[in-house]
Amino acid sequence: MTARPVDVSQRILAALTAPLMVDDIELVVTGSVGVAIHPQAGETGERLMKAADIALHAAKQRGRNNLQIAEGGRDVESSLQLRLAADLRHALRDKQFLLFYQPQIDIREGRVVGLEALLRWRKPDGRLVSPAEFIPVLEETGLIVDVGAWVLGEACLQLARWRAEGLPDLRVAVNLSAKQFETDGLVDAVKKALAASGIEPGGLELEITESLLMQDTSHTNRTLEALKRSGVRIAVDDFGTGYSSLAYLERFRVDVLKIDRSFINAINVTGRKGSVAGAIVGLGHRLGLEVVAEGVETEEQFRHLHGSDCDVVQGFYFGRPSGDWTRLLLEDIITRLCPQTTPRAVAKG
Repeated sequence: MTARPVDVSQRILAALTAPLMVDDIELVVTGSVGVAIHPQAGETGERLMKAADIALHAAKQRGRNNLQIAEGGRDVESSLQLRLAADLRHALRDKQFLLFYQPQIDIREGRVVGLEALLRWRKPDGRLVSPAEFIPVLEETGLIVDVGAWVLGEACLQLARWRAEGLPDLRVAVNLSAKQFETDGLVDAVKKALAASGIEPGGLELEITESLLMQDTSHTNRTLEALKRSGVRIAVDDFGTGYSSLAYLERFRVDVLKIDRSFINAINVTGRKGSVAGAIVGLGHRLGLEVVAEGVETEEQFRHLHGSDCDVVQGFYFGRPSGDWTRLLLEDIITRLCPQTTPRAVAKG
């Protein structure tokens, strides 16, 4: 039933992609097509047009130059979201999730002091799915709570394995979503992960966003206090993007500020904006906090942060997230840093 409209749509797309010459310049045009078929997508012309428009929007969202078909009175986007949510439930059940880690390096001593755990999804066909594709769905469906508990447990177990292999000084950082933070079971999940792995609480660092702290609810206060009593470290992620009062830094007991990568990117740009990272370092130190710069990708950024007395750096310049840092850590592949030397980047590619 759908063969003819799909065939016509594909011919239209093929015709659009034929190169055009304008003033001796070759231009390539791409198109997006939304298809709604009667009666599956609607009984009236109005419903069919609406369904086709939604399908067109879905086609554009998926990179353009493709077509999407409205299905059964339900727009394509919703249908795909439901299918993805079901796949994610199966992924948790079938152990398709895994953790990659990115090293965090003490800028003065030049050694790895921690690793941030980053969630990845490897499908049965071996394809790695971008976190941008599935994490929002985990949030929307509430699956992030169960998946987040798995991340906590797995990250702590991996840290215990590294400790057993002779790397006692490391810590592991785990991102907490707003949805996780809102649940009453978070503190218990953290305690369970610590108990199962046997690591000391100070080896686990929990990253929460600045916007979450600024909500200033009684639940936020209680949860943060309970986490601090458990002994874990608390880091404020994406610091500097909240556009609000900084009074919460004195109100809540946090340990680490992570400078948002937008300020690290600005280091390569002339003008006042490039100095914001240094100002955040100074603020953090005056409050007695450790300061971490994430998203470091160039030597210029590294040297600026070194000169600003930043404590810890993290980013592609030192290593991309990887599933196996054990060998690199044990062999001390990341060389010692000092003001006179340039760090050697590792695990690029």
